[in-house]
Amino acid sequence: MFNFLSRCCSRVLVRLQNLKPAVFEPYKRKRTTMDKGEQHWISRVNNQVNYERTFYSPEKIDVSVPTLPYQAFDLYLSGTRIKPWNLIDLIVSVRLFTQYPVEHAGNPCDSIVDTHLLMKENILFFVSLKIDINRHFHNPDSPKFPLTVTAEVTHAGNSSTRRRYTVKHTSMSSPCITCETDDVLVNKSSRRPTAFPDWWVKKYSNLIKPKMKFEKPLKKSDAFTNKSEMKVEFEHLDHNLHTTTRAYLKFAINATFKTAASERHGYIGIEHLRAGIKCIQMFFHGESNYGDILIVQTFENKSNKNEVLIEIRKHSASQEKELECCTVVLEFYEPTKLDIPGKL
Repeated sequence: MFNFLSRCCSRVLVRLQNLKPAVFEPYKRKRTTMDKGEQHWISRVNNQVNYERTFYSPEKIDVSVPTLPYQAFDLYLSGTRIKPWNLIDLIVSVRLFTQYPVEHAGNPCDSIVDTHLLMKENILFFVSLKIDINRHFHNPDSPKFPLTVTAEVTHAGNSSTRRRYTVKHTSMSSPCITCETDDVLVNKSSRRPTAFPDWWVKKYSNLIKPKMKFEKPLKKSDAFTNKSEMKVEFEHLDHNLHTTTRAYLKFAINATFKTAASERHGYIGIEHLRAGIKCIQMFFHGESNYGDILIVQTFENKSNKNEVLIEIRKHSASQEKELECCTVVLEFYEPTKLDIPGKL
């Protein structure tokens, strides 16, 4: 009897010794390296970026951004304010850094909610985005680096997700910038929205819930102020050969500046650009490509004199009409005495 108990105890001890301590890493895979042949080219770009990332869950990642490039600073308006299209660059770079594997970063073979696996046969397109900018971030003395960006998938529908990006600095108690995006999964071949695969829906069922849509606070029937044409050049294209989000925003702000700088401008003047942008909303309706001539038209809001809507369309020769590409809504902070314009 003693020998029998002794043998049982020995077996239990061996099994206990082979057990690994419990570690809460449900999203950490066994693989830590990836073959070069299976790397997406964006992964190769990510390997060159001096960002770091930390997975808190499959749908939430912190990304450390050490600094911003010199070109990002607006030398005309304040010297240390970040140009709005460079804020878009920041969000898009973090977006790609979390959506594809990164060799040198945390969980090197993973991506947020397995986005890189979805992208093998599909493309993720922006439908809309909203960026809120803390006024303190416009302050010349406000530190602009290092920054931490928390990327999180908050909702999922049949073929769309809402993602939130929160940009923080240790010196500020509230976020410097918050951005929410709505995107849709589009099949590469059909160029039509496609539903998430069953394995993805099952794995991320906690994200499947109703989600709110952004609403346009302006209608183009409000006060018309300016109309101009701009051409899509090579510098405005992304890897899908479509006009980039940053390019649309740049077209919109250039049109706003043209209106503000004119002697017959409406509510929005140079002082608004110097006060800084409070909120950016963008709605994407259709694609534009290299060589397209874009019609950029601005409308001011009679009920909110700090807000302007910019409608961007392209002429379609085949359909003999103008097609909507993008709508941009810019809300500026209320100008102060310090924002009184000088000479251009």
